[in-house]
Amino acid sequence: MLQKLRVTRFSHPLFRRLLASYCLVVLLLVSFTFFTFTFFREQIREEIIRYNTLNLRSTVDGYEDHVNLVYRTMLSYYTSDLVPLLDKPDFSYAIARQLRDDLQSTAGNELLWLENIAIYFESTGLVLEKFTSTDGEAFFQRFYSSSAYPLEFWEAQFRSSGTRYHWFPATRFYDATLRNAPVDKGVLFPFLVRNPLAPNVHMVAFLQANAMFDAMHTSIDDRFLILDASGAVVFASFEADELRLPEMPGDRGSKQVLDNYFFYMKGGTTGYTYVNIVPDTGVREAISRLNYTLIMFAFIALAISLTTSFLFSSWINAPIQKIVESLQHIHARDAAKRRTSEFELIDEAIHFMQAERRSKQEEIAEKTSLLESYAYLSKLKNIRHNSQAMKGLLEAERPFTLVLFRLTFRPTVREKFGVDLDDAQISSYFREYIRQELLVRFEKSHTFQVENDQIFSVVFDLTDPAPLLAALRDIGAVFDRDKETIFVTIAVSPTYRRSEDFSTAYEQVLTLAERRRFTDATQLLFGAPPAADGEGAVGLTPTQVQEFEANLSAGNADAVLALLRRIMAAMQKKEASAAQFLAFAEDIVVRTGRTLASLHIPPLGAEGVQGVKKHLADVHNARQLDAFFERMLADACYNVAKKRTDRDPVTAFVKEYLEAHYMEEITLDRMAEKLDITGGYLSTYFKEKTGMNFVDYVNDVRVRKARELLDRSPGLKIQDVAARVGYQNLNSFNRMFKKFTGLTPSEYRKEGGARGGAEE
Repeated sequence: MLQKLRVTRFSHPLFRRLLASYCLVVLLLVSFTFFTFTFFREQIREEIIRYNTLNLRSTVDGYEDHVNLVYRTMLSYYTSDLVPLLDKPDFSYAIARQLRDDLQSTAGNELLWLENIAIYFESTGLVLEKFTSTDGEAFFQRFYSSSAYPLEFWEAQFRSSGTRYHWFPATRFYDATLRNAPVDKGVLFPFLVRNPLAPNVHMVAFLQANAMFDAMHTSIDDRFLILDASGAVVFASFEADELRLPEMPGDRGSKQVLDNYFFYMKGGTTGYTYVNIVPDTGVREAISRLNYTLIMFAFIALAISLTTSFLFSSWINAPIQKIVESLQHIHARDAAKRRTSEFELIDEAIHFMQAERRSKQEEIAEKTSLLESYAYLSKLKNIRHNSQAMKGLLEAERPFTLVLFRLTFRPTVREKFGVDLDDAQISSYFREYIRQELLVRFEKSHTFQVENDQIFSVVFDLTDPAPLLAALRDIGAVFDRDKETIFVTIAVSPTYRRSEDFSTAYEQVLTLAERRRFTDATQLLFGAPPAADGEGAVGLTPTQVQEFEANLSAGNADAVLALLRRIMAAMQKKEASAAQFLAFAEDIVVRTGRTLASLHIPPLGAEGVQGVKKHLADVHNARQLDAFFERMLADACYNVAKKRTDRDPVTAFVKEYLEAHYMEEITLDRMAEKLDITGGYLSTYFKEKTGMNFVDYVNDVRVRKARELLDRSPGLKIQDVAARVGYQNLNSFNRMFKKFTGLTPSEYRKEGGARGGAEE
């Protein structure tokens, strides 16, 4: 039977032509694939080597250009008017402060990768850097301490008259201010600049070696070396102690040693040699994998293509032959008169059937008048894409009013209707209820569902809107009985008299629905869209952005929450819409994630920004939004405080001391004296590490302790609370308390303490 089927199939001329055409295309593609593979296979290795050489050139240009840039930047200080003024025995601290600000600005330029810049004045023995001024011993032995570069090394360098600049090998530096807890400053390149015109002034920059490597290195492997003119290692991205380097003649080239390729190139400015090490096994494996993959793909593609060609030819030929046999049977007389091809016979039959279809359509059109209304309403689902269908829906030009019911399900809706039902099935129950209620009062109405949460009703020939509004209020009252599982927004358009206005009515009810207030009760909106009273209330002003980011960076959740509550209160006063509140909430989530990311903290934990945003789907009023912000900011500020406290011993000491002595008189200089550093250095250091001024942090701790006393001791007088947390002046206490909580102490106690006036 199978053999008979095959013979019959191959006897059809259409099948043979189709199969031959498919096979010809397949053979052409296979031939082209093999030719391309053979032609380019030999060039792959050369292309890989050329690619790695170009990568190294990019790395060398980046390092050399950056060295020149740093040199020119540091040389510009020798031409400054401030440096000669400080190179005198009578050292001017006012001029030093101005020059220190310039150094801090230059070191803060992220494109220079500078950890710090120090200017050493030999005449006075002082060192001026971005944070403070100190003597050479303190700077090189304590602030930038390294076993490879002790103070004696720098003194010898300052006495020598070498080249105009010297780029020293990278090593790890520490801040040894606290002898028992040195702070790691990372791997840095010391960069010494000399100027013959100012022999008593020396400049040393500390470049961030790993940051430069991450930014400038381009290679398929991370093994990278920088060698000086003598072949000594200036920088290595890996442990290179036991690595044997081959001879590298000339200024550039590549050399294969055992299983590694060494690509090297000498810098034109520094004379240093840059080396990328790439495993040869990776090149060979890449070529081998490509060979096997292409050959396997070619054979698989050939087999699949031939099989598919046979099947497609059979699938196309079989129905066409059945059609031809049917047509020959119907038109046996005509077929006997002349022999025609399959396509000619089908073309004649199609023309015949089209003529028959037109006559049947004319006959059926006379009998479908009773089904027109239902057909028009079913086409309403294409309201946004098919204007002709909307025009046909109301071709009788009857007055109509469009009503939108937007459903919002709460999580508990599954408990009532069952977890096996989806949103569309649950919505169908409410759609049927709305349809029955409107049909009882308005016979000329149609109700249908467009989306899972959108139900539309069209009421025709409505002369007075009052009965419709009354009916909708009754429907809303029924929904309110189920408010624990669902609430609804009802938007009603004005009455229109032309079918062309259907799109206008549709857009109008959608706009009205977007104007719903930020509550979870049923709302009935009708008439023209209201003026956007809440426009402009969404988002933070530039001043509020600074306040938000500063307090969040400092881990001050209470201050951030007080700011957000003030903004939400203003939005409620302006009657902002629910959409505006949710847009504001999304903006705060994004800003929180961005601020945490800038502090190198995973944005909003395991869920991330997008995961936290999903929780806003269950936020339907200001009280829920306040609780959402409180949870999110508590977690965020906890991570901020934990990161800052865990990683820095200086700030940890300050915070622990303040927690124990907040009721005492505390000054910046007294705290700096306990740490054996200057007050200016502590102020700058604390602000850099915590994002908060020292004085603000002291006030934050005291206000937090005051809140605890107000919550724990309702009978305690406010002036006594102020004295116990370290405030001798009641006005100062009131001002600081309101700054950090948004309320005065009296208001805070009246509103219930920790709630802070957030309950609605």
